[in-house]
Amino acid sequence: PGVRSVFWSSLATGTASETAEYLAGHLGRVIDEVERETNATVAGVLADNASNMDAAWKLLERSRPIFGGGCAAHMLNLLIQDMCKHDFFKSVQTKALAITSYVRDHHALLSQFTIMFVPVATRWYSLHACLVRVLDNRNVLKKLFTESQFEELVNNSASSKKAKGKLSQVKQYIREASFWRKLEQWLLNHHVYGTEDEQSDLQAAIQALIQDRWEHVHTDATDLAFLLDPHTDPDNFVGTDEKDTYRQGCDFAERSGLLEELGVTRAVFNGALNDFATLKRRWSPADKRYNEGVAPITWWWNNKKGHPLLWELARRVFAIPSSSAASERAWSIMDFIHSKKRNRLTTDKVDMLAFIYVNHNAVSSEPTDWARLHSYPECPDALERENAGTVRAA
Repeated sequence: PGVRSVFWSSLATGTASETAEYLAGHLGRVIDEVERETNATVAGVLADNASNMDAAWKLLERSRPIFGGGCAAHMLNLLIQDMCKHDFFKSVQTKALAITSYVRDHHALLSQFTIMFVPVATRWYSLHACLVRVLDNRNVLKKLFTESQFEELVNNSASSKKAKGKLSQVKQYIREASFWRKLEQWLLNHHVYGTEDEQSDLQAAIQALIQDRWEHVHTDATDLAFLLDPHTDPDNFVGTDEKDTYRQGCDFAERSGLLEELGVTRAVFNGALNDFATLKRRWSPADKRYNEGVAPITWWWNNKKGHPLLWELARRVFAIPSSSAASERAWSIMDFIHSKKRNRLTTDKVDMLAFIYVNHNAVSSEPTDWARLHSYPECPDALERENAGTVRAA
């Protein structure tokens, strides 16, 4: 926690087939470089959720003392996309997107609004952000498309027969009270929510989607993090997860050489894991309040003398982020650098500039991610700068 991201290197795969073996080989090479050059221990590999990357980190787990996993934040975005394919959600999404697209395509109308944007497949949570912006602009939309004082401005935006058809549709959506209600509350307003009634088809479909995505992020590292986190309750493990977690912890300690390093047997290490779970179950409310606001890794730094065997495991587990956003952000940075005005830059030059860009921010006392502000004008930092600029101009 609190450590800024560092850009180590990137790889242009060219015409190479990106198989699991190919990716695992290059990831292993980078792990060796990092450990050789920094004397640090690489605790894990966090990747996107593509099938070849999923297979690659599983190969690495079998051959190296690391944890592998997929990005949980990306998985949540994929879950949202899965849910939005359901008719209940799709109708809201379709109408919101139609309104947003029409406004963005007509500059005279767009000038009446705060920022509105359409979802982009490569930008996580952009669909959610799109819906939020439509809701934020509800009053302006209703006023613009329904009041007589703006009638001429709105009608002038639709010069062709096709545009007039879209305008008529947008007006209809904006007048629908049910659209705004569903947009604002989604499932919270659904009749099956918060009842003891028999499970609906919608509930069953959503639970199946959640279970499917959960299987992809339910890794050894997530289970061990739940066990070792001082804020969690072991009684909240589901099914055989607690028993499986003890086995996973012992398996890692064995294959990583941790048992040999600590000079203990597998049975002793297993006992330490079980003892810690028992300790957490015995904590009083006062004990739990004492831990409030303390990051798990900080708690372990402060209590490592009391749990010397598990400390070595905990410091690895809690060094692994839950999101690969820092790595994915490199795409936005490279897009910012390799723009239309700089399209003659070679791959090596773009790589070098991205290296400088990211790592300068990592050591700067007041970093500014211009690529993020450029690519994500809806982000809080960009909006804050825009508002500050407006105030200065005034």
